[in-house]
Amino acid sequence: MERPRKYSFPYSLALLGEAAARLTEVVAPQVETCHYLLQSRALIATLGQKVTEAQLRALLSQETLAWAERSPADIVAELAMPQNYRRGTGDTWHEIEVTLLEATSDYIHVKTSIHDGSLVWSLKPITSSFLIYRDGRIEI
Repeated sequence: MERPRKYSFPYSLALLGEAAARLTEVVAPQVETCHYLLQSRALIATLGQKVTEAQLRALLSQETLAWAERSPADIVAELAMPQNYRRGTGDTWHEIEVTLLEATSDYIHVKTSIHDGSLVWSLKPITSSFLIYRDGRIEI
């Protein structure tokens, strides 16, 4: 029976060093590229897009106000299931999601979110929420 081959300690470190160097050559450029892409979310989101983050925030404010103006009973009825819909055309479309988070005897809590379909904004859309109290107060 043949015994397993043993490497001397310096030889093993040399092999490990070579493997690490090769791995660094392959992985480092990819990691650097990913880091660069993640550095500026707003820049990525607007590359090739006609809707900017500021425009998305303005559109979200409009949608949030439109939902906040409705009666609490209508909101609860309409948001039994979360609502998703698109606005806009061509390259400037955006998707809005409205979700009822809480409906208590004192208030209802609603979340609105928006994205333009790009990967970055789809993974983490811009969000807002509001509370409508039964006495008529609204907190946005």
